Amino acid sequence: KGTYCMVPKRAAAGPVLPTAENAQHYVTVVKDADLDFAAAAAQILDDAIARARKLRLDQLPYLLAARGGMAGLREEEDDAESLFGEAERLAPTADLAIHTYGIRADVACRAGRYEEALDWCERCVKLLKAQPGGMPSDSPCWLVWMLASVGRFDERIASSASG
Repeated sequence: KGTYCMVPKRAAAGPVLPTAENAQHYVTVVKDADLDFAAAAAQILDDAIARARKLRLDQLPYLLAARGGMAGLREEEDDAESLFGEAERLAPTADLAIHTYGIRADVACRAGRYEEALDWCERCVKLLKAQPGGMPSDSPCWLVWMLASVGRFDERIASSASG
C-alpha cells in the first residue's frame, strides 16, 4: 500500500495520510520549514533500510543502492561504495548491477572522473545487452557522452549507431 507524498498540490484532494506509525502502517514523516531535502531523503531511506533489515525484505538491496547513490552525490564516496557493495552481495544479480553500475557512472561523471564513468557505463551496457528482453537504463545514452568526454569520437559514433 505505499503512499509517497512530497508536496501535495491540494492537501484536501488526496487520502488522509497517517502521520505516525501504528499497527497498520510504517510511517516516516519529515516536516520543517527550513527543510534540507537531501537530509530528509537520507532520513527516509535510512528508516526504510532499517525496517527492511528487520523484516528481511527483498527490497533491501535496492534501498541500499539508492542510499549509495545519494551518498555518492553528496561526496561521501566511501559510504557509497560500502552501500553498493553490500547491495551487490545481498543480490548478486544482473538487474541490481545494472542499477548500481549506472549510479556509479553518474557519480563519477558529476565528479569529473570521465574515464571511471566510462568504465561503469561500458560494464552496465554489456549487462543490458546480455539481458533477454532488456530493462530500462539510460546508460547506453550516457555511454555515448562518456566516450566523447574522453576523446574516443569514432567509438562514440559506432556506439550511437548500434543502440
